Amino acid sequence: MSEPTMRFQLKKFKQIFLLCAVMIVVYVMTVGIDTAIDCYQFCLGEKCFSSRLTILVYRKDVSPKDMDFLQNFRPNVGVYKYAADHLSGQFDSESCSMEDHFSQFTTLPAQNNCAIIGNSGVLLHSSCGREINSYDYVIRVNLPPLRGYEDDVGFKTNLTLLNFETLVYLHSNLTQRKLGEEFYDMYVNRVLFLNDSVLWYGKSMGPRETRKRLQQSVEILKTTYQLPIQIGFNWRPLHPEKFVGMKRLATSGFMAYYLAKSLCKSVTLYGFYPYNKDARGFHMPHHYYEDVPYDYNNPIHNLLWEFKKYREYETEGQLRMVTEKCADVEDDTRWKNEDHEKPIGDLLWFKNQKP
Repeated sequence: MSEPTMRFQLKKFKQIFLLCAVMIVVYVMTVGIDTAIDCYQFCLGEKCFSSRLTILVYRKDVSPKDMDFLQNFRPNVGVYKYAADHLSGQFDSESCSMEDHFSQFTTLPAQNNCAIIGNSGVLLHSSCGREINSYDYVIRVNLPPLRGYEDDVGFKTNLTLLNFETLVYLHSNLTQRKLGEEFYDMYVNRVLFLNDSVLWYGKSMGPRETRKRLQQSVEILKTTYQLPIQIGFNWRPLHPEKFVGMKRLATSGFMAYYLAKSLCKSVTLYGFYPYNKDARGFHMPHHYYEDVPYDYNNPIHNLLWEFKKYREYETEGQLRMVTEKCADVEDDTRWKNEDHEKPIGDLLWFKNQKP
């Protein structure tokens, strides 16, 4: 085939391709075809993650005023890209490129050894603090106090899950109380411990002004207090009870585990113990920091069922549970690291201390 003929055919092909693209665009605009994509998975480069389990974390350069915490919205690719991708056979209605559609977010990186710290009274006098600090990644739930309990629960925190009740308390502290009041200081001081770790809200933003409460809380924490805290949420509200045969709502602890098993190579649970008596029959407080009455098999949560499920997972090798006192960690390089990041204020004065 001569060169002029090849050029002519190539030109003809381009014209046909352009004509087809224009026809698709006109058809889409006329008929009203939905050009939004469903985002069943998020993709960073070649790595893709289930949108059901992905935490979207706002990048550090995103202003609190631009954090809208929208869930389940479908990015629109536009009619021209829709047409071009269809013609090239590259259109994917289920995968969403974060670079293209969620550029204000990043996600949590995969981890090796993770610890999830519950708030059960079984942690009191456990001496598990140094062992907990030795993990690569530490997940906590509902902003428990750490100061004064470091020996038992450690201080390291990478991710903290908030439930609705804790968000309401935090929001009230930040918007309704005056500086210096005990209740106010209680929750604000707990956030100060977190440095630049991630605060995560995994449930729906719809009920009872949840989105507004979160937006206002974040703006005060990052603007008034200028905290480097990172903020994350689930694009699809996380409901693990739908996938494990649970008849009641999952607790925050179970939500944390359900997320961690997709994030971590190994998971160890501390402070998960739904009983008010220990193995010797002695009374044990509900939380390691307070003793309040609690029904472990209530109409909303069934902690006894969850505990049994954890034991099943442990038998299957999916996790490890610690409900006894911990042995000392002899060689904990993280604890002794003099180059550890300086804490905010004096609330973490113990963080750089040698044992």
